[in-house]
Amino acid sequence: MLRLLIVLFCGHVVLCRLVIPDIGQDKCKPEEVLQCFEKCPGEVTCRNRDVIDRKQCPDVVEPCVLKCICREGLFRSDDGSCLDKKQCEKSLCSENEFYDCGHYCDNTCAAPEQNRTNCPNTEHIKCRPRCYCKDGFARDVNGFCIPVEGCELDLKQRRERDPNLPPCCKTAYGFPLDFENN
Repeated sequence: MLRLLIVLFCGHVVLCRLVIPDIGQDKCKPEEVLQCFEKCPGEVTCRNRDVIDRKQCPDVVEPCVLKCICREGLFRSDDGSCLDKKQCEKSLCSENEFYDCGHYCDNTCAAPEQNRTNCPNTEHIKCRPRCYCKDGFARDVNGFCIPVEGCELDLKQRRERDPNLPPCCKTAYGFPLDFENN
């Protein structure tokens, strides 16, 4: 259903369009509320809850649309459900990961000498909320947390893709980075 709204703006009559779909509160889930929804900044989700900023929206106001959104204090997850903060954090992480507010560095196969506990030049970073690899795991070239024993294979694959990688020394995990002689 489309309704027209006449608004008096600075002495001028302005015709505004209000889009109201045929929906009622009874169509919403218990953790949702029916609300006039603006495209910008959009609904707060588990992924954008820390970065959503109304100031980034254009000055042009688009008509709002009546729709079911998550109740106050809940966030839309990737699967469409509404979750609280703790549930959101868990839903973002994959297998072998945990959510924490830590340093910039994570355990990685590419730079095993830098990890969550040994992260140079990050004294100014007090908290970076994200998924980190669990102890005994490191992030591979594809972004997955794999057992550190698998890092040797990951580094071999990186060398195959980029033969110009410089040879190096033994890593913190004990494997050589230079595979040309192995």
